[in-house]
Amino acid sequence: MRPKKGFVLLSVLIITTIAIIFAFSQLDENRLQERIAGNQQKEVNARLAAEKGIFDAFEAIKMGTSSSAITTELNRLSATNQSGYTLQDIVWSGDETDSTFYFVSKGIFYDAMAYLKTAINSKLIGLFDDAIIACESVTIGGAALIDSYSGGPYSAATVAANGNVSAIGGIDNVLYSDRDSIQGEISEYFGECDPYNIAAVMTGIVSEGGTVRTNFDISNDFIDGNVYFYDDFNIQNDDVLISGDVTFYITGNMTAKNTTFSLANDSSSLTIYIEGTMSIDTGSNIFENGYADSAEIPLTVYSSNNTVDAVTLAGNGEIYMNLYAPFGDVAYNGNAGIMGALRGKNVAISGTGGLHYDEGLAGIGDSGAPPLVSYSAVYYYYP
Repeated sequence: MRPKKGFVLLSVLIITTIAIIFAFSQLDENRLQERIAGNQQKEVNARLAAEKGIFDAFEAIKMGTSSSAITTELNRLSATNQSGYTLQDIVWSGDETDSTFYFVSKGIFYDAMAYLKTAINSKLIGLFDDAIIACESVTIGGAALIDSYSGGPYSAATVAANGNVSAIGGIDNVLYSDRDSIQGEISEYFGECDPYNIAAVMTGIVSEGGTVRTNFDISNDFIDGNVYFYDDFNIQNDDVLISGDVTFYITGNMTAKNTTFSLANDSSSLTIYIEGTMSIDTGSNIFENGYADSAEIPLTVYSSNNTVDAVTLAGNGEIYMNLYAPFGDVAYNGNAGIMGALRGKNVAISGTGGLHYDEGLAGIGDSGAPPLVSYSAVYYYYP
């Protein structure tokens, strides 16, 4: 009898059916893996978009000129853009120069979403954020003390240890006989030497015009709000009362001895622009017990002089002075004290007095340095 051949065909059909079933199951597995990989890629892209939102916000905060201006820019970024993110729940706490910004960056890629909660700190650097800023060097000698105060006139009740000193080029340019004489931090200053561009500012003051006087008229001791131009300003054994916001522009030199400058009220101030040298000596009290408040700063001096005796302060009188002299040397040798802040090419403080930094000056003016920006918190969350 001949053997039957149908068994081989049956075997082939069974094996082929199993292979087809296995192949289809592999196709389903591959499709599942592709979907998982696709969803994972979408999730990654959504996270990348959320992170891009954080980076763009960080750059906007770095370029901001005030907290309110930064908030405006962050709100502009709140709409979903080509990068696939939107900023939400934008709020800030602090003030116009020192703030923390809170927001959520939502990354979107097709149907995938990722959420990054963020807090970023920003502090704008002002012209007078430190007690002393030197373009070259600072020297503290003798028994001089550098400290700070806030909330009123300098006194035991307002004194603090924030008399920070900085110099362009590093801490090696800050010289002192006793480290305890500096009640604050010593650091390198990263801003520009002359961020205010004093030459251009002075040109602007001249172009605006004002009252021209060849010299200070001793018979006119009461000076009301205006801009006054002087060839020289030399005064001795006299009292000067400033009312309103007064500006002096002095093309020559200024000297003051045994003279008292005072303000008529809290809304008065004096600003001096000087091209020559300034010398305040022997018992002159210049806005003593002064301090910056929300309305006014008693005295701000801007000097374009570039000599070794640009500003010389001496004697036993108290002086409130917010001084900007980036090209000239500044020297103080006295037994009372200076309230305010000093910026100069080289700054030397000696004697038994010192400098008491007015913390109310922090954040005032544009230092030319970028704001200090740092992440406070960044984390993913799922609402």
